[in-house]
Amino acid sequence: MKNRFKTLDLIAIIPELKEKLIGNRVYQVYDVDNKTYLIRFTKPTSTTSAEDEISKQILIIESGIRIHLTEYDWPKNTTPSGFTMKLRKHLKNKRLEAINQIQNDRVVDLQFGSGEYANHIILELFSKGNIVLTDNNYVILSFLRHFKNDNFKVNISVNEKYPVLLDGYFNSDSRISKNQIADIIFNSKERDFRKLFNPHFIYGSHLMEHSLMEISDMKTMNNFKISENDLELLEKVFKHAESLVDEMRKSQSKGYLVVRMETNDSETVAINDEFHPFRYKQFESIADNLLEFESFNKAVDVFFSNIEMQKIKSKSLQNEKQAIKKLEAFKKDHESRVETLTKLQEIDDQKASLIENNIELVDSAIMVLRSAIANKFSWSNIAEMVKDAQEQDDPIASKIKELKLEKNSFTMLLNDPYDETCCEPMNVDIDIDLSAYANAKKFYDHRKDAVKKVQKTINHSEQAYKNVEKKIKQQLKENSIKTTIVMSKKILWFEKFFWFISSEGFIVIAGRDAQQNELIVKRYLDKNDIYVHANIHGATSVVIKNHTDGEIPPKTLNEAANMAVCYSASWDSKVISNAYWVYSHQIQKTAPTGQYLSVGSFMIRGKKNFIPLQNLILGFGILFRIDDESLERRQQSRLTTEQNEILKENDEEKESFPDTVISYKNLVEQSYDKRSENDVTIVNTGENVKKKVKIFTQKDAKRKTNQEQRIKEKIKKKNRKDKMKTEVNTDVNQSDQTVQRIHN
Repeated sequence: MKNRFKTLDLIAIIPELKEKLIGNRVYQVYDVDNKTYLIRFTKPTSTTSAEDEISKQILIIESGIRIHLTEYDWPKNTTPSGFTMKLRKHLKNKRLEAINQIQNDRVVDLQFGSGEYANHIILELFSKGNIVLTDNNYVILSFLRHFKNDNFKVNISVNEKYPVLLDGYFNSDSRISKNQIADIIFNSKERDFRKLFNPHFIYGSHLMEHSLMEISDMKTMNNFKISENDLELLEKVFKHAESLVDEMRKSQSKGYLVVRMETNDSETVAINDEFHPFRYKQFESIADNLLEFESFNKAVDVFFSNIEMQKIKSKSLQNEKQAIKKLEAFKKDHESRVETLTKLQEIDDQKASLIENNIELVDSAIMVLRSAIANKFSWSNIAEMVKDAQEQDDPIASKIKELKLEKNSFTMLLNDPYDETCCEPMNVDIDIDLSAYANAKKFYDHRKDAVKKVQKTINHSEQAYKNVEKKIKQQLKENSIKTTIVMSKKILWFEKFFWFISSEGFIVIAGRDAQQNELIVKRYLDKNDIYVHANIHGATSVVIKNHTDGEIPPKTLNEAANMAVCYSASWDSKVISNAYWVYSHQIQKTAPTGQYLSVGSFMIRGKKNFIPLQNLILGFGILFRIDDESLERRQQSRLTTEQNEILKENDEEKESFPDTVISYKNLVEQSYDKRSENDVTIVNTGENVKKKVKIFTQKDAKRKTNQEQRIKEKIKKKNRKDKMKTEVNTDVNQSDQTVQRIHN
């Protein structure tokens, strides 16, 4: 399987990259893994047509493997690597100025910016590969892989100069002369064409074979052997190959995928095996397994994306298997614990039953040991006493198997005296401080505790199992979301607005806010379009895009009017309103003298054509994309349906009165007179700006009270001053009057 670019692939991909990327600016850089990086480009346009929306391209580069544009949505690391941050720092918002292949080797030079502010990305696709970031003088700023070659004095490290112009380091001359062909033949014993010339021809064996088959009209290469008489033929072959390469450098190439069919588990699966920029003649025998694409970039994108999908699928299956193993291990652990507790219940129950069935024997053994301890026998003496009694076949001592006096207990071998076949004899630990019945009760209590533990274990384990299962499923779901590669959907220009496609196939758009209302009228309202607005303050601007030279049908006008009314205050108030439409030339942004038009507001000059009241009804639909073959069938079906409807209408016209044809221009509620041409209406669109609601806190209340008190005190002071001034003026007036009387 072919899994990396060769020299010919690089030659074929560069013309398409130049056409689509030169002049675009870097929007952002992402890393998929430690070798694969995504560079998102944007190209803002200066035109105002709806079709020239901002174009976005994503370039994917993988060290040592490939470089191409991708239409798939690749998973990105949430935390960018250090190398990614370095690329963002030096490349963001810079324009891509040039894409060149260094000499004839598998090395690409991408120049971002110009002059002293330029930066270069050098992508190496040979050996282990590398990605190198340099400045305008090719001084290395950062790199993926350190490399040193003492023979050519090459050192890929920071502050070293990248060997762009170093002679002999890269493949430079690709042409093979007649003398070189002769030297290759005479100096080698190999006579197989591919093995002999493949090391000397940098464009690959497929192109050599194709050229040889075209020049010599051979149908197969299986029996062809090189001889000394083939010099002229081989010279023509290599010249023909060079001419094909020169054509590839000048124009875009189509892409081809070689598909291999494999059968796994009674299922046949198509696997992409190779990608090529040329339909080679030797592929005529496998034409059924050859897929053709409109461009080489498209073929490469599909090839590597499918490979990555297969890797992700296998990784996902592996994660699922590990998750299933975890759940099974958890379940087994839970079952083993329950089984252990259940066995303990049975054992405790058996021990208690054995004690009850041998109650006198157990009590006698307890009394003997208590008596020995009470008489202050040492533990060793008690053990010797029990041993002597066992030798004399004492029925009590013979049942004692072990003394555990340090634990104040001993072990007895008990069996069921009433049914010796029911179970085997069992060792039972007896507590000396307790009676036989008390020892039996102790085992019954242990059994009850074990029953409770089993129930608790079952309840807790079931809940824990559900939690673990839920957590694992959530992790698998998150991993599947993060690692799934899907074809990225291209956002059409009208999808950022409110939009729908009318019954007659017209696109109708409406603004989501005042800024979009402004944008719709200024940028997207063309000559033949119709502007629709609800007869209510603050409604959205609605534009019907007319892709024909004719008039907009009344049904589309009604549907657009319905949209305008529903996206207005009528929807919240649940009060129906009417709408009107005008031509695009009636919409102006120039305000009358002394007035101001805010963002999203416009002035309508002339007659407004009112449309009847609209119902507050909205719906939604699912838009399916069909292939070209289905499109042709649907178009043919639609034409047949329209023809049948016309024939049906003609048949009905013969049996009915003739219809009166009325133009929609006359279907308006507003009367038309001479003054309507001079009417001026200011339309305010978009939602009104809502005032922020201030929360009145306790501090605000206290502050307000203090402020009112200060104001009252100021008023009191002012009143006192005014009163004092009045009193002083009164005294002065009285004094003046007194002086006047005395003077008189």
